[in-house]
Amino acid sequence: MSGRFKWQMSWSQVTGAMHTKVQAPCQDAISYQWMGENGLICAIADGHGSLRCPYSKEGAQLATKVATKLMRQMVKHHSEEALYTLLKQTGEIQFPKLVEQRWKEAVKYQHLIKEREPLEGKKMYELYGTTLMLLYVTTSFIFSIQIGDGDIVCIDETGVVQYIGEAPKTYGVETHSLCENQCWRYFKVICKPITNYFNKKLFLMSTDGYANSFVTTEDFFKAVKDYLSIVQSEQEPLLRKALPQWLEETTRLGSGDDITLALIYLKEAMA
Repeated sequence: MSGRFKWQMSWSQVTGAMHTKVQAPCQDAISYQWMGENGLICAIADGHGSLRCPYSKEGAQLATKVATKLMRQMVKHHSEEALYTLLKQTGEIQFPKLVEQRWKEAVKYQHLIKEREPLEGKKMYELYGTTLMLLYVTTSFIFSIQIGDGDIVCIDETGVVQYIGEAPKTYGVETHSLCENQCWRYFKVICKPITNYFNKKLFLMSTDGYANSFVTTEDFFKAVKDYLSIVQSEQEPLLRKALPQWLEETTRLGSGDDITLALIYLKEAMA
């Protein structure tokens, strides 16, 4: 991939229509950071928001911060080639284990400083239950981890939309969570060179409230194609301005759930 291109990002977050009606806060969180000219880290989490998880919004915020920090540290201490080799060899197990360890340490500290009810182990972690997904993109490879629901998809230059990894499976409202014991076992991990995968033009990351607002997967994929068309037609200012309104309409007419959506796309760098 030519060095003339670099990754850009647009994102927005809205409180779900059902949550707005009962004046409940958005349970989603997002954290992102550019790494040099060609790398970008983005993490999104969706707190469970159930009665069993009263602090899940905090859990989601801690998850995105922990995951972004861990990825940032790895990027800073390795060349791109060395990092790819390391992630291919150990990323499937070691990185999820680190995320679980650091998130649970952060939850323990949060619980302590907030002087909340004295609990330990899974009973405490469940109060902060959340999903998590992270994507690190460079101009040579991608690395992603995910536990729980949510979507990471990509569209290539031919207009073909694909999930990163396996397509999501639906099991009602149940989903894997960071609060589970040995949750690292349930992470889906992808590490692929771009040149041997497909020529990616745009990634879309979203909490499940977005895809669940569409009747079919084809409708969801059509929206991804529409976003790419907007980016390619140099209408990014319109995209950033209109995205919150579009997402509010999506949750109102669709799932009613919170939505966090991030678009990561290639743009030609200015000379």
